[in-house]
Amino acid sequence: TNDIYNPSPATSNYVTPHRFTLRASYGHEFFRDLETRFTIYGYAAEGQPGTYTMVGWGLEDFGGNGRHLLYVPTGPSDPNVVFDMPQDEIDAFFAFVERAGLSPGFQERNGIHAKWSTRFDVRVDQELPTFIEGTRARAFMKIYNFGNLLADRWGEVWDAQFSAVRVIDDASVNSQGQLVYESFVDGDINDFRQENSLWEIRFGVDINF
Repeated sequence: TNDIYNPSPATSNYVTPHRFTLRASYGHEFFRDLETRFTIYGYAAEGQPGTYTMVGWGLEDFGGNGRHLLYVPTGPSDPNVVFDMPQDEIDAFFAFVERAGLSPGFQERNGIHAKWSTRFDVRVDQELPTFIEGTRARAFMKIYNFGNLLADRWGEVWDAQFSAVRVIDDASVNSQGQLVYESFVDGDINDFRQENSLWEIRFGVDINF
């Protein structure tokens, strides 16, 4: 927020604005009366939204929580901001602003979404002969994140950081009402979900009776 006493409506933390899902299945009897079925399930989804913030105890008496929306100056000479940090840190801040594609002014809560993720799972089912009347059995192999099995950089899963990303780590307001920035922290909305990005193969047998 940029006004804790008058919070305004904003995008939810858990919005997924775009998601495309695919499921395709094909069955064939390579063995008499025993079906072999191939199934593929995949999705492409935009990551959840995130927020860039600044922290400082001089920001509306709650700055220590890092909930204050980041103000992006129009440039080093913006009259609303005083930079009390080394020049290389100032340069790094504006390089971050350009890289993140941020517009001047207070940033929108959850105004930036994490990267897109694309993942496919593959399953093969094979019906088995039954030796007990009234039962059905099949063996299966399931490959989770098939793309990552083919190439290390395929099937990467991304999402937004769990908490807001602090960019200015020490901000205050001076007697002229200007924001004073004393420390820049390079951050990123995107959070790489490594465990969800790895391939895995499972084998098993289903028996129904």
